[in-house]
Amino acid sequence: MKHGGVIERLRRPTTKDVEYITELRAWVVRHLDMPHSLDSLSAQAGFSISKMQRLFRDVFDTSIIAFIRHEKLVRAKSQIEVTNMTIKSIARQAGYRSLPAFTAAFSAAFETTPAQVRRRTRN
Repeated sequence: MKHGGVIERLRRPTTKDVEYITELRAWVVRHLDMPHSLDSLSAQAGFSISKMQRLFRDVFDTSIIAFIRHEKLVRAKSQIEVTNMTIKSIARQAGYRSLPAFTAAFSAAFETTPAQVRRRTRN
Protein backbone atom coordinates (compact mmCIF):
# COMPACT_ATOMS: atom_id res chain seq x y z
CA MET A 1 0.00 0.00 0.00
CA LYS A 2 1.17 3.54 -0.65
CA HIS A 3 2.96 5.66 1.94
CA GLY A 4 0.68 6.54 4.85
CA GLY A 5 -1.78 3.77 4.11
CA VAL A 6 -3.51 1.38 6.51
CA ILE A 7 -0.84 -1.33 6.22
CA GLU A 8 1.94 1.12 6.99
CA ARG A 9 0.12 2.34 10.12
CA LEU A 10 -0.44 -1.24 11.27
CA ARG A 11 3.27 -2.05 10.90
CA ARG A 12 4.56 0.98 12.82
CA PRO A 13 6.23 -0.25 16.04
CA THR A 14 4.57 0.66 19.30
CA THR A 15 6.50 2.51 22.00
CA LYS A 16 6.59 -0.72 24.03
CA ASP A 17 7.91 -2.69 21.04
CA VAL A 18 10.66 -0.10 20.54
CA GLU A 19 11.59 -0.40 24.23
CA TYR A 20 11.77 -4.20 24.04
CA ILE A 21 13.79 -4.26 20.83
CA THR A 22 16.14 -1.59 22.21
CA GLU A 23 16.62 -3.72 25.32
CA LEU A 24 17.39 -6.71 23.09
CA ARG A 25 19.99 -4.68 21.20
CA ALA A 26 21.69 -3.66 24.47
CA TRP A 27 21.56 -7.26 25.70
CA VAL A 28 23.22 -8.48 22.50
CA VAL A 29 26.05 -5.97 22.91
CA ARG A 30 26.61 -7.14 26.51
CA HIS A 31 26.59 -10.79 25.38
CA LEU A 32 28.54 -10.72 22.11
CA ASP A 33 30.58 -13.75 23.18
CA MET A 34 27.50 -15.94 23.38
CA PRO A 35 26.38 -17.86 20.32
CA HIS A 36 23.20 -16.25 19.00
CA SER A 37 20.51 -17.88 16.92
CA LEU A 38 17.30 -16.31 15.72
CA ASP A 39 15.45 -18.69 18.06
CA SER A 40 17.44 -17.65 21.13
CA LEU A 41 17.24 -13.95 20.26
CA SER A 42 13.48 -14.04 19.70
CA ALA A 43 13.04 -15.90 23.00
CA GLN A 44 15.15 -13.25 24.75
CA ALA A 45 13.02 -10.50 23.18
CA GLY A 46 9.72 -12.25 23.77
CA PHE A 47 8.69 -11.97 20.11
CA SER A 48 8.30 -14.41 17.26
CA ILE A 49 11.32 -14.58 14.98
CA SER A 50 9.53 -12.72 12.19
CA LYS A 51 8.26 -9.95 14.49
CA MET A 52 11.69 -9.56 16.11
CA GLN A 53 13.40 -9.30 12.72
CA ARG A 54 10.83 -6.82 11.41
CA LEU A 55 10.97 -4.65 14.54
CA PHE A 56 14.76 -4.66 14.62
CA ARG A 57 14.93 -3.57 10.98
CA ASP A 58 12.18 -0.97 11.43
CA VAL A 59 13.84 0.57 14.50
CA PHE A 60 17.55 0.26 13.64
CA ASP A 61 17.47 0.10 9.82
CA THR A 62 19.57 -3.08 9.74
CA SER A 63 19.02 -6.77 10.38
CA ILE A 64 19.85 -8.17 13.78
CA ILE A 65 22.40 -10.54 12.22
CA ALA A 66 24.15 -7.67 10.39
CA PHE A 67 24.14 -5.69 13.64
CA ILE A 68 25.80 -8.56 15.55
CA ARG A 69 28.42 -8.99 12.82
CA HIS A 70 29.21 -5.27 12.87
CA GLU A 71 29.44 -5.12 16.67
CA LYS A 72 31.86 -8.05 16.64
CA LEU A 73 33.99 -6.22 14.06
CA VAL A 74 33.94 -3.04 16.17
CA ARG A 75 35.12 -5.04 19.17
CA ALA A 76 37.77 -6.75 17.05
CA LYS A 77 39.06 -3.38 15.84
CA SER A 78 39.38 -2.21 19.42
CA GLN A 79 41.25 -5.40 20.35
CA ILE A 80 43.63 -4.91 17.43
CA GLU A 81 44.31 -1.37 18.62
CA VAL A 82 44.83 -2.04 22.32
CA THR A 83 45.93 -5.65 22.81
CA ASN A 84 48.82 -7.81 21.71
CA MET A 85 46.53 -10.66 20.66
CA THR A 86 47.26 -11.99 17.20
CA ILE A 87 44.93 -10.85 14.47
CA LYS A 88 44.14 -14.50 13.79
CA SER A 89 43.02 -15.00 17.42
CA ILE A 90 40.92 -11.86 17.29
CA ALA A 91 39.35 -13.06 14.03
CA ARG A 92 38.44 -16.40 15.63
CA GLN A 93 36.96 -14.63 18.64
CA ALA A 94 34.85 -12.53 16.27
CA GLY A 95 33.46 -15.73 14.75
CA TYR A 96 35.55 -15.96 11.57
CA ARG A 97 37.04 -19.32 10.65
CA SER A 98 39.60 -17.87 8.27
CA LEU A 99 41.82 -14.82 8.32
CA PRO A 100 40.98 -13.89 4.69
CA ALA A 101 37.24 -13.86 5.48
CA PHE A 102 37.87 -11.68 8.55
CA THR A 103 40.13 -9.32 6.61
CA ALA A 104 37.52 -8.96 3.85
CA ALA A 105 34.71 -8.20 6.31
CA PHE A 106 36.93 -5.86 8.34
CA SER A 107 38.05 -3.99 5.22
CA ALA A 108 34.48 -3.63 4.00
CA ALA A 109 33.40 -2.22 7.38
CA PHE A 110 36.33 0.11 8.06
CA GLU A 111 38.00 0.69 4.66
CA THR A 112 41.33 -0.49 6.06
CA THR A 113 42.86 -3.84 6.88
CA PRO A 114 43.42 -5.24 10.37
CA ALA A 115 47.18 -5.17 9.75
CA GLN A 116 47.05 -1.48 8.81
CA VAL A 117 45.16 -0.70 12.02
CA ARG A 118 47.72 -2.63 14.04
CA ARG A 119 50.63 -0.80 12.38
CA ARG A 120 49.01 2.61 12.91
CA THR A 121 48.45 1.98 16.61
CA ARG A 122 52.01 0.73 17.12
CA ASN A 123 53.60 3.90 15.72
